[in-house]
Amino acid sequence: MATKLSKLSFGNKLDIEAAKKQNKIDEYDIIFLDNGEIGWLNKEKNTIINTPRTQKAYTLNGTDFGALSSGQTIPSETSLDEIMAMTTQKSIKPEYVKPLVTLSNNKGTVSGIVEVGTSITPKLTATFTQNDAGKLTDIVFKKGKEQVKQSPTSPTNYDGKPFIIGDETITYSAIATYKEGIIKNDNLGKPYSDGHIVAGTIASEDYNFTGKRCLFYGSGNGANYIPTSESIRDLNKHLNPEKGYRFTMHIHIGAQYIIIAYPDFMSDIERIHYIEGSDPNLAMRFKKSIVQVADARGGQEGKIAYKCYVLQLSTPIKANMTLEVIL
Repeated sequence: MATKLSKLSFGNKLDIEAAKKQNKIDEYDIIFLDNGEIGWLNKEKNTIINTPRTQKAYTLNGTDFGALSSGQTIPSETSLDEIMAMTTQKSIKPEYVKPLVTLSNNKGTVSGIVEVGTSITPKLTATFTQNDAGKLTDIVFKKGKEQVKQSPTSPTNYDGKPFIIGDETITYSAIATYKEGIIKNDNLGKPYSDGHIVAGTIASEDYNFTGKRCLFYGSGNGANYIPTSESIRDLNKHLNPEKGYRFTMHIHIGAQYIIIAYPDFMSDIERIHYIEGSDPNLAMRFKKSIVQVADARGGQEGKIAYKCYVLQLSTPIKANMTLEVIL
């Protein structure tokens, strides 16, 4: 049998096939590769690479191994370097922050509860914060469901026409449309798309103006007092009274009548407690009537029915009185 000599070759794994075609290496030659692997050519000049690899799959059972958790599997034919990569490198997903659009007052009427009949001047600013979304497409202002302005820029202002608010809530909002955001890399430098911000829209919190009625209360001088809208509106007031609301009235010497008035859609007064007189049932002495009371504009504007409780005294009081009232 003829003796076949082997020679040693060194190089890159990707250059093997070219070296074979150029007859730089042939059968039985041994190859030392730049990546640390060793190989050779068999008698048919096929390349054989000898890299230590697992001979079967291993599933972790009841234990963790580096970055691998119990239940994960190391496949068969896995090299040592691949095992090291699996156990020492764990992908940590990047954080994607959603965009935000806010609506704020811009020297107009502040949002909240106001008395019915109040003039509202809506002056608002919408601001889009991109975060990890794509660029802004546009911002739409809405009054209720009605679109009142559209703008491609942020921040952007809306100056609405003044209006008189009724027994209602008027809602403004801003809706921003934006493009898809970039895909970030994980800690291993690989693109991680899960959770990235796709193109879409986002709405601001509602900016509300709500019209509510007032409670009126007080006292005065004079016999045979007849309550009117005008005289009631001149009293002390509390916006948006609710069932169970408790307040204190201080009635001074010389007063001859006491009055409490609030919207008729509420239930009757629960209690009036005369503190100095130790009388928790003073409400029984008040005479109730229904009076049409105007809204914040006064006159005949926006009148609704009010329950009006009046305690008319035969003579002016000679000592101060303290009343605790519960609606």
